[in-house]
Amino acid sequence: MFIWFSGALGLFLMLSDRLAWPLLLHVIIALNASTFIVYGYDKACAIIKARRVPERVLQFFAFAGGPIGAIAAMQIFRHKTRKVGFQFVLAVLILLELAIVYAVLTPLVER
Repeated sequence: MFIWFSGALGLFLMLSDRLAWPLLLHVIIALNASTFIVYGYDKACAIIKARRVPERVLQFFAFAGGPIGAIAAMQIFRHKTRKVGFQFVLAVLILLELAIVYAVLTPLVER
């Protein structure tokens, strides 16, 4: 999964000047869907008492382009909703990601 994320991020960085909005939209959807699946997998592991996905990995997925998928999975699966510390870190990561996306996309939109 990390290889997929690094490949998607590399593609975004290489093509950021020439990136077509439909391609960017597909990348965002894929990242959020992947994050949703990882959170769902972790919830399933929690239910059957199997080895869990580390919280840092869940937070990485949310930061690496999947905040909407993370929030949706938390609400739908009722996963990590009682862990205030996890939610705080997730909120900070989402705000940081929004700031980075704004900084990257603002020059592209102004051209």
